[in-house]
Amino acid sequence: MVPAVEVMICNSAVRNCIRENRICEIPNIIETGQRSGMQSLDQSIAQLLAHGIIGRSQAFANCADPKRLQNCLGAASTAGWE
Repeated sequence: MVPAVEVMICNSAVRNCIRENRICEIPNIIETGQRSGMQSLDQSIAQLLAHGIIGRSQAFANCADPKRLQNCLGAASTAGWE
């Protein structure tokens, strides 16, 4: 068993979304917040898959959004995770 983790840093964008009750926008902030140390669950799963730690079927069975995971997998190959 291997953990896949989502990391959210409470920056001004996240605070504004919470304050203005725009919670549905937070996943996009996490997805694009890699420079500040954020990571979505699907990005974490994509890294585990790219490193051969989990299999493709396990990755898609446990991801939050299969389409986002597929996008992360495309990003993984260009980011040098493989």
